[in-house]
Amino acid sequence: MSSVNLVGDFSKLFSQLRWLKWGNCPSNFEASNFHVGELVILDLSGSLISDVWQGWYSMMKAKKLKVLNLTSCHSLKRTPYLSSFKRLEILILRDCRNLEKIDNCIGNMESLVSLDLSGCSGLKELPLQMAKLEQLKELLLDETAMQEIPSFISYLKKLETLSAKDCKSLIGFPDSIGNLVNLSTLVLSGCVELATLPHGIGSLENLRCLSLGSCQQLREIPSWIGNLKLLTQLDLSGCSRIQQLPPQIGELKQLEELLLDEIAIQEIPSFISSLEKLEMRSVNNHKSTL
Repeated sequence: MSSVNLVGDFSKLFSQLRWLKWGNCPSNFEASNFHVGELVILDLSGSLISDVWQGWYSMMKAKKLKVLNLTSCHSLKRTPYLSSFKRLEILILRDCRNLEKIDNCIGNMESLVSLDLSGCSGLKELPLQMAKLEQLKELLLDETAMQEIPSFISYLKKLETLSAKDCKSLIGFPDSIGNLVNLSTLVLSGCVELATLPHGIGSLENLRCLSLGSCQQLREIPSWIGNLKLLTQLDLSGCSRIQQLPPQIGELKQLEELLLDEIAIQEIPSFISSLEKLEMRSVNNHKSTL
């Protein structure tokens, strides 16, 4: 349902409700005895709700809730108190452009597997309590206002995907990222102020995708790139200050995709020919020595 206001007593209705998609939910909540005990998915995307929305009191009774979608809830300046959702696995806050604060209670959501904060352009930092999210596998920070990825991220041992695409203010990354032993995808494309890469990335032995496209301040790819033996995708396109590639790239025997468009190298080095699995090599405007 969309743009609907629930009013009255719902004690005899929807007792087995499992999925509620309530688009453009109004800021007021006038329903009583609303059954959410069996609710598994709650989608309030595009709504006018804030962290003090009256309906949160009723929704907190949804002890079985696994998915909460708050995409484009532009009235949210901070996340609501969500500690009651002990079973929540997926929290989507995508494009909540006025969101400035993640409530500390997020550390109590011990079952959380995926957290999507992409497009939260007002978000500058993450709370330390997020270090308790031991089950988290996916963290999406695209287009946020963060300047640094916090060091506590190293505690998220099960993290498989970390994306900070188009974080225009991002300048720092902790070396402790090397402790993320399960990380397979790291996306930093469009981080135009990121000038150096932390040594810790070289310890990510399970990394398969490294996207650095349009990191315009990046001047070099460190030699530790050769440690990423399982890497299948490497995107350096648009890294206009990179003038040469380290020979260690030739050690990436699993590499299937290499993007080199619009970088400053004059020719493609011969060691690229040793990459037998390379299927797609985008090398516009470069000479080749292959």
